Amino acid sequence: MSPEAIALWEVPAILLGLLFVAIIFPVWSVVLCLISKSMSKRDKLFWTLLIIATLPFGACAFGFLKSQKRFFQVMSGIVGLVLLFFIYAVVQTWLWDKNETKKAETEISAVLSELDRIKTSGISKSEIMIIQGDLKILRGEVRKDHQMGFRAREAARSLAQNLNNLIKDDDLDNNEYHAWTTQFESRRKNFPTLLA
Repeated sequence: MSPEAIALWEVPAILLGLLFVAIIFPVWSVVLCLISKSMSKRDKLFWTLLIIATLPFGACAFGFLKSQKRFFQVMSGIVGLVLLFFIYAVVQTWLWDKNETKKAETEISAVLSELDRIKTSGISKSEIMIIQGDLKILRGEVRKDHQMGFRAREAARSLAQNLNNLIKDDDLDNNEYHAWTTQFESRRKNFPTLLA
C-alpha cells in the first residue's frame, strides 16, 4: 500500500487525534498544573513553561511525574504511546522513501549503462543520446525526492523498467524507441511541473 492510499474516513480521525495530542492534551495539562494544590508556585511555573515549550512531550512528562489524578496519568501513558508510534511512523516513512528513491535511481543508472553496450537497429546515435538525456532527466528528478511525489517517482522508475525490458534482448529497434519516447512524452503531460 502506498503512502498516498489513505481512506477518506482516516483523514478526519487523524486530524482529531492530532488536535487532541498537540493542543487539547497540553492545554489540559497546563490547567491541571495551575490548579494543583500540591505544587509550589515555582514548580507550577517550571511545568507550565515546559509544557508550553514542548507541548505533548512536556504534558506527558507532567502526567507521569507530577499529576495526582490517576485518569490523567493513564491519559499521559496513552498519549506517550501515540507520540512514540508517530515518531516511529515518521522515521519509517522517511527510511522507506529514501530506499525507494535509491532503488529508482539505481534502476535508471543501470539502464543508462546498458544503453552504451546494446545494438541499435535503425536508430541513430542522436536518438540514443535523446533517450540518455531523458533518463538523466528522470534520474535528476528522482534525486530531488523531497519535491517528487510517490506516483511521480514510481512513474520514473516504471519508465526505466520499461526501457530495460525493451533492451533485454541486447537490441533496440525503431518501434521500441518510438514506443518508449511516447511513454516519456506522456509522462511529461502527467507531471509537467517536474520536467523542465
